[in-house]
Amino acid sequence: MTIYKSGAESGNDRSMYVFGVLCLEDATIPNNKEVGLYWIKKAIDKGNIDAMVKLAQIYQEGQIVTKDANEALQLMRKAAERQDPEATNGLAMLLLSLPPVESKTRLEAIELLRKASPWSAAAKNNLAHVLETSPGSTNEDESRLFQLYREAADAGDVTANYNLGIAFLRGRGVSLDAVQAAKFLRIAADAGSADAAAQLGEMYRQGLGVPPSDTEALKLYRKAEKVNNPIALNRIGEMYFAGRVVSESYSDALKYYRLAESFGNADAARNLGEMYKEGYGVTKDMKEAARLYHEAANNGSIRALVDLGILYRDGTGETKNYAEAAKLFQRAAADANNADAQYLLGLMYEKGQGVTRSFTEALNLYNKARDSGHAEAMYRLGLMYRRGNGVEKNETMARHYLQLAQAAIGDYMVDKAR
Repeated sequence: MTIYKSGAESGNDRSMYVFGVLCLEDATIPNNKEVGLYWIKKAIDKGNIDAMVKLAQIYQEGQIVTKDANEALQLMRKAAERQDPEATNGLAMLLLSLPPVESKTRLEAIELLRKASPWSAAAKNNLAHVLETSPGSTNEDESRLFQLYREAADAGDVTANYNLGIAFLRGRGVSLDAVQAAKFLRIAADAGSADAAAQLGEMYRQGLGVPPSDTEALKLYRKAEKVNNPIALNRIGEMYFAGRVVSESYSDALKYYRLAESFGNADAARNLGEMYKEGYGVTKDMKEAARLYHEAANNGSIRALVDLGILYRDGTGETKNYAEAAKLFQRAAADANNADAQYLLGLMYEKGQGVTRSFTEALNLYNKARDSGHAEAMYRLGLMYRRGNGVEKNETMARHYLQLAQAAIGDYMVDKAR
């Protein structure tokens, strides 16, 4: 630091910038933030581009100074005008971060990224990502985007390796290949990408492209936990809840679920709802369970839609409302082909709860759930064939489905049907 301080005092703009950044990071220096900002601004007066970008980021974040988007934009434009590719990339991403992002702004950002991408791996990756998330992307576009990600990754961009992994995982612009996905996600995770660590943890949890390993998954989730990655936080909570790899602890599960939920994770909100519904580690509270299920459902949790439907159907936590229950089951069944929702909606059609009674519709829904291996749907199919509800009586088919249900659930199902 002494060398940079000396250089700064001698008028060297690079030393001013580096010394300023070091001061911001060193709380042992009296008034370190004021001193750091002073030298960064001095570097800007000397025309230092890195200092312009740094101060723009400081104004954008609003942690050291009062947040000021206009000041950030002005500084980033000033830096980009010097034809610096990283500053041009920074300007594009700043424009896209300031709501509302209108089509004109998006087009300006894309042009800036195109301009910077030949010399900036980050710009190349960001260009691919912006184009990928733009309306009207086609399969042909995906191949081109994959190539941009590949070039950015080859040039050392960490996020591009993550995006390559996701492309292989989802078959975007390339044939689906879980092994290749894991390879690129590992590169990104080892380079510090929390998103990559969390996604690779998911793959170890499922045994997708890698050998299944809860131990390895937990290691990766712990990496991502350091920056409060909500997927990782929720998964760690689930491990504490189930006692996988770690000792079972409802209190630790609650802690991680709550933290993940605070970052908007729908699965964590749903898991919290389940704990309040059953009284795991907390006082049983059906109203709180319902609130959390609503939150989770609004944030995209299909399982929470099913959970909510059950609450409305049974009148627990919510006023009994068969019609609302049926709507929720319908959403989950249609949007995600959810077997539980198909079975539960089939049950409502069979009984005429919240919908017009229809054995035909019930049979159709049970068959869909059966295709996913849903044992209780097989049981209901067995009963319908035995009783001739919606189909001709057929004892052979009845026994077939009841035996399938028995194998999956237990003898009591078949005993009930006799």
